[in-house]
Amino acid sequence: RPPTGSIVKINFDGAFEKESFRSCSGIVARNAHGEVLVSRAVFHPNVGSPFAVEAIACL
Repeated sequence: RPPTGSIVKINFDGAFEKESFRSCSGIVARNAHGEVLVSRAVFHPNVGSPFAVEAIACL
């Protein structure tokens, strides 16, 4: 659900493939109208764990 007032809501997530140690993370920021202000998706080779993917995603 969209944030209220002048707050910007930021969501991030990551995906991990353990067989190849590949991952991808993404981030999206939305305003109170639900409009996307910024988004980004990044491929990460050689990441060691799902925890590391989530940590990278929030950076």
